[in-house]
Amino acid sequence: MSFLFVDRILEIERGRSARGRFQVPREVAEWPLFLLAEAVGQLACWVAMADMDFRLRPVAALAGEVLVHDDALPGDEIDLRIRIQGVERNAVLYSGAAFVGDRRLIEMHRCVGPFLPMEDFDDPAAVRARFERLLGTDAAPGPYESIEAPSFEVLSREDGRSLRALLRVPVTAPLFAEHFPRRAVYPATLLLDRQIHISRQLLDGPAWRVRRASHVKIGAFVLPGETLEIQASVVTEGEGVTSIALTGHPALATAFAN
Repeated sequence: MSFLFVDRILEIERGRSARGRFQVPREVAEWPLFLLAEAVGQLACWVAMADMDFRLRPVAALAGEVLVHDDALPGDEIDLRIRIQGVERNAVLYSGAAFVGDRRLIEMHRCVGPFLPMEDFDDPAAVRARFERLLGTDAAPGPYESIEAPSFEVLSREDGRSLRALLRVPVTAPLFAEHFPRRAVYPATLLLDRQIHISRQLLDGPAWRVRRASHVKIGAFVLPGETLEIQASVVTEGEGVTSIALTGHPALATAFAN
């Protein structure tokens, strides 16, 4: 497992909904926040691809809102749930959530994934076979390979107001074997997680946590070895809540609050 976060599909209603399972590797010190969103999105992707007979696959483009309730811990068994609001020729609209038992970790609303030809990204027959394995009772997690975080360099800073940085995407990484075999793309969820890490340098004082991300937009694929210019800017603050706008090139934008 380099970048596959659905270990098994427990229930599926074709073109409508699904439940899946994913176990956070026990050997990690902490699990990146937005990999929970990645897991939910991957389950929705499986439902949509099966509905399209594996001729098309959705890619990340928009997330209207992501609500963060709690962290996933090493070894946690994650219960993934998704509902498809609509599958059309050009895109899938879905919502979803991740739980540990009754504890809700994350929920996602108004997410959109445009469809692109499967054969541009992966072997359709191999993807179909992987789907069939996930439906089986003997499906199990694959071996874990660590995920390399992009390095970054701060270009300028206005303390408490804004920060600009260069973020360098790895040229090679195990995750590209799955994301994607025929067209390597760096995952938007990892870029967003790194942007949040960088933006923490903006705010002094007590520790803070991400509670909400809204209007997440991915405007272009980010390729291996690419360098992005990232900017984090405080939009509003008060009553214990700070909203920060994140932008990058190619365009990747969101806002979140602690």
